[in-house]
Amino acid sequence: MIDTRPCSIDSPPVLRDARPLLMAAFAALALAATGCSKARCTTEITDGTASYKGVAEGKKGQLKLDRDAMRDACRQLCSSQKAAVPDTCASRCMTDIDAAKIGARTTCSDR
Repeated sequence: MIDTRPCSIDSPPVLRDARPLLMAAFAALALAATGCSKARCTTEITDGTASYKGVAEGKKGQLKLDRDAMRDACRQLCSSQKAAVPDTCASRCMTDIDAAKIGARTTCSDR
């Protein structure tokens, strides 16, 4: 008579006991490889009369954090100017930074 049961191979006890540790190490490595570490970006903009500092932190990509910190600094600039529409002012400020009409310096660091 032929055995028709599905084949299964058991892991050796050493591997079976280390499986949770290996899975945790793999997950940590995968997170590190995808850049999911927490970072903090700071942007300082100068409009000729004053400087404004914006901060963004989180697990987003560096480009996204750069833009968030820049937007935060622009919102502070707009707030000091008592802009009627703060979001429009912040968008204009970011466009001026991209066009180098307003000086900006951004630094980022991993935490």
